[in-house]
Amino acid sequence: MKADIVPADGAKTKAVQIVRATEVDIPFIMAMERLPANEGLVGCWEREQHKQAITDQGNAYFVGASEGTPVGFVIVQHWASAHRATLIGRIIVADTGKKIGRELLSKVIDTVFTETEALQIWLNVHPSNERAQRCYTAIGFRFEDRAKFPVAGESKMMLMILQRTAWRH
Repeated sequence: MKADIVPADGAKTKAVQIVRATEVDIPFIMAMERLPANEGLVGCWEREQHKQAITDQGNAYFVGASEGTPVGFVIVQHWASAHRATLIGRIIVADTGKKIGRELLSKVIDTVFTETEALQIWLNVHPSNERAQRCYTAIGFRFEDRAKFPVAGESKMMLMILQRTAWRH
């Protein structure tokens, strides 16, 4: 078991452990998507959409827990893609500002780079979500020119990419 993490503000948080999510975790995932703080920043799927996605081999769902209590989740898309580029489709934590999201995402990135041949991981971030942008930058993601990587219907989002060679773990 990893030791407690002490963020810059001095408050102790317990280490986050990740597990692959199953259909049993869908109610937790849906509740997290619907937290008021997430409105307009992340998508909200219905149960059937999650059920279909969680069983799709091209996706990987992870739930993070601290001391046995779920604290967030990550949806990874394009898992083991032939293009060797994996998408962090969604990351949500219940209690922001405590570096839980950073630890959760770091562990998922470790898993992606360990279990797949991905050369890069990419994500889209809302321009107004400065906390998320700081988190992703601290992990090693860098902003990319949207014109080089057009994504239909997501022109308002900002593209960030993490190269395997830049991953520090």
